[in-house]
Amino acid sequence: MTGRTALVTGANDGLGLHVTAQLVARGARVVMACRNLDKAERAKRALLELHADARLDVVPLDLGNLASVKACAEQVGAQYPGLDAIVCNGGIMAVPFGLTADGLEQHMGVNYYGHFALVARLMPVIRRTPGARVVTVTSLAEKLGRLDLTSPVTADRYNRWRAYGDSKLAILMLAFMLDERFKREHIDAKGVGAHPGFARTHLRTTRLETERNWLQRLQLHMYEVLSAPAEQGVQPLLVAATDPALRGGEYIGLTGLGEIRGRPKITKAQSRAYDPALRAALWDKSEQLTGVRYT
Repeated sequence: MTGRTALVTGANDGLGLHVTAQLVARGARVVMACRNLDKAERAKRALLELHADARLDVVPLDLGNLASVKACAEQVGAQYPGLDAIVCNGGIMAVPFGLTADGLEQHMGVNYYGHFALVARLMPVIRRTPGARVVTVTSLAEKLGRLDLTSPVTADRYNRWRAYGDSKLAILMLAFMLDERFKREHIDAKGVGAHPGFARTHLRTTRLETERNWLQRLQLHMYEVLSAPAEQGVQPLLVAATDPALRGGEYIGLTGLGEIRGRPKITKAQSRAYDPALRAALWDKSEQLTGVRYT
């Protein structure tokens, strides 16, 4: 990765931090795009203690605020001549109902629409980087996604795991939709999706510590028992971001039973992810709600 630059959203913790650590250990320059700048700077200092010559930059990014997304993309576009990999990793999981700064249901707003807008605004950088790659980090929860784009999610009809699943189905579909666009417009870039199985990160352990519903706590505890170390779960993300043999539009999962752990492999998403009508509707909805068009 020497001489290459990657942008990782949510790089200050969890899988994003592990991706960042692996990339800088192999010579890459990593742009850490994070909402919590204090936490990001602490993560940066910790990485520099391990890799004194690491090239790490922190830029502010709140995926739940489209103005912040725009400012981040403008800063990155002005500061970096190219981005070899954009790892769309930042996100939230199974939180109570809430809205982003732009009035979007927060799972879709943070996990999906924020990344949709970010990549759209980074298209000039992608176009000038030969072999650029956009990696979207999904979850096995994409299997729960239904993406009913005709009915807005409201507090009285809200299921947090379904909302999370919808956002993870959408972010996976973004990789596929981007790759189709790259091919159609003859852009030298790839869109690739990846999931980490049941990787042990702060995202789920924090949920376990704060969860009050006993059934949800039991489910989260079961996930913890079955989970693999984050160092293992991050491997599909790294393969997606760096393997030169991968073709665009592929989806990297794991070899083990239920894909909860194991070695990286090419896998398949649920059928909705390949539905042309749903892809077209999601793209149109995304442009409408974010006010951003791909150029």
